[in-house]
Amino acid sequence: TTARTMGNEHPAITAAGLSEANELLAQLPANLWPGSEKFKVVQGLLDRNNTLINEINHNHYGRYPDGLEKNADLIKELSGNIASVISLYEEVNSGFVSLVGGTAATTEAA
Repeated sequence: TTARTMGNEHPAITAAGLSEANELLAQLPANLWPGSEKFKVVQGLLDRNNTLINEINHNHYGRYPDGLEKNADLIKELSGNIASVISLYEEVNSGFVSLVGGTAATTEAA
């Protein structure tokens, strides 16, 4: 599925897609590697971002004066969430790299 926004095509985020992602996350063991538990936190932030983006678009295209004013706060929250997601992914990546790096070093030594 694609959505058209400002002349660009991109995959649309659907409720079914988010539901499927949440189901897959629920099936993961709690601690695959150090930091992997943060995927659930990231997914919650991404779900919230989806809601924020929909509300921002609604306010923007609806041209409601109070809605346009609210967008400033919504965009600040969205920006903060994105910064948090980046930080969490860095933590997840560090844990994964240390796990894989340790395995690779052990394999090369053998």
